Amino acid sequence: MDSNDVTGKIVLFSANVNGGIIQFVMTIYKTLHDLGFHVICFIPSNADFTIDDKYQDNLVRYSLYTRRQNQLSRLIHKEKSIKRVVQEILNQKPEVVWFLDNPLLSVQVALQLNGKARRLLTLHDGGMRHPSNDKALMVIVRQWYKFILDKKIYRQLEDLLFLSEYCIHLYKHANPSIKAKLHMMKLPAHIPECNEVAPKEMSSEIDYYLFFGRIDKYKGLSTLLSAYNEFSQRDIRLVVAGSGQMTNLEQKLANSNGKVILINRYIKDGEMNWLIRNARAVVLPYIEATQSGVIPVAYAFGVPVITSDVEGLTQMVDDGKTAIVCHESDDYVRALVSLSNDGKRSEMSAYAIDYYSKQLKIEKNISCLLSELGLM
Repeated sequence: MDSNDVTGKIVLFSANVNGGIIQFVMTIYKTLHDLGFHVICFIPSNADFTIDDKYQDNLVRYSLYTRRQNQLSRLIHKEKSIKRVVQEILNQKPEVVWFLDNPLLSVQVALQLNGKARRLLTLHDGGMRHPSNDKALMVIVRQWYKFILDKKIYRQLEDLLFLSEYCIHLYKHANPSIKAKLHMMKLPAHIPECNEVAPKEMSSEIDYYLFFGRIDKYKGLSTLLSAYNEFSQRDIRLVVAGSGQMTNLEQKLANSNGKVILINRYIKDGEMNWLIRNARAVVLPYIEATQSGVIPVAYAFGVPVITSDVEGLTQMVDDGKTAIVCHESDDYVRALVSLSNDGKRSEMSAYAIDYYSKQLKIEKNISCLLSELGLM
């Protein structure tokens, strides 16, 4: 893109510190930078990510607290700290402030920018919440408070971005009066640029299916574990990798044979790349979903997918080519058997790479979005 096509400065903002969202943030930032935009990216000072040195200059690391502040002091000073961050953003004189996630802090900053800057807010789950195993009182109170702020910011914002056709369809149906401010960009593969490292729990000789991501109630892990226990070819292991609280049933199913490898902790970027690239297939037995960042990453590595029949996931697959869609529990057993065949796996791998190349290339999708927003 010619630099003359760029209309102004874009400020990116994230409140996340690790995991898939911060990987997504870095992917957007690097793409905009490489397209020739004047882009500044605000991230928490403790964010954990990998990025080439050439991108460091336009990263602004902010902090709301000092290490010495206790919880009460943090609460008292939070509002003042948010105002300071807002002023730092305004000092950049942005044409648009693109919030790349929507946790509480991002929403609070966006609210303070009302009337001062154009704002684009990314809703990763379409403004919806998935059922969780975490029932702590403070978590529930925080969710209730954020729900109130969400309703306010959605009415107030200039632009809302969704990362799947399913999400934007649901939101348009529920909020027909604000269709004009809604935009969609297909979720890209966010692959960290770092050395691939095998987790200490793994061996490079292991052949395995992979469940990757945070473990929670809506992920349907028990369905996969039950199916794997019926899968007779135990020379192919099942790796469950990700932090989160497993239920008693999931623990029991995982421990019922010695072929499930549990890596129940935070997975570092290099470990994620290694795990997905070397998997025979990635399995997503989700009970519900609006989308998944795991699928584009798998396709980029040429790894086929086994998924539940949930529209938020099936919108991203070509059944029988890039993925096998499972409608009931027995289908997972049949899918595991099917992809244990090297020929079938190789055939689906080629389809996955082709799908990624034609539909999920970020440069094309982000350019279409920015053109729609009048930014190029």
